[in-house]
Amino acid sequence: MLIDEQVMDDSPGDVIAAYPDGTIVLDDGITTWAPQRALAFLQAEVNRLQTLLNSPEVNDFIAGVMIEAAHQRERWGGWHDAGKAPEDWFWLLGYLAGKALSAAKRGDQDKALHHIISSAAVLANWHISQISKVSA
Repeated sequence: MLIDEQVMDDSPGDVIAAYPDGTIVLDDGITTWAPQRALAFLQAEVNRLQTLLNSPEVNDFIAGVMIEAAHQRERWGGWHDAGKAPEDWFWLLGYLAGKALSAAKRGDQDKALHHIISSAAVLANWHISQISKVSA
């Protein structure tokens, strides 16, 4: 990365990108070296992404499924899904759909929506698992 200055940065500009080597890009376009600011930016970005990944979305179905599918893969790992037989996916889907049914019957709308989305996310991950087996 081309650095505009070879001195430690003390610019008040906002960091819009950072790299592990300490290089930062500021909102005014300046690229400089500021390891402390780079580390703070990267830690804040990790925290933001973890919050997003671990925050269920229940109102936007497609966004919710994408977030939940990524959450499931992060939580359980690809090795966990790779060992599943088709009947394992079937029973997991039935279990989650049953949780959605139970929540809906007792009037817990948010839980019902979450379990509907988590069921769809299981289907997305089953799909990924099947594709990876076909292309392997």
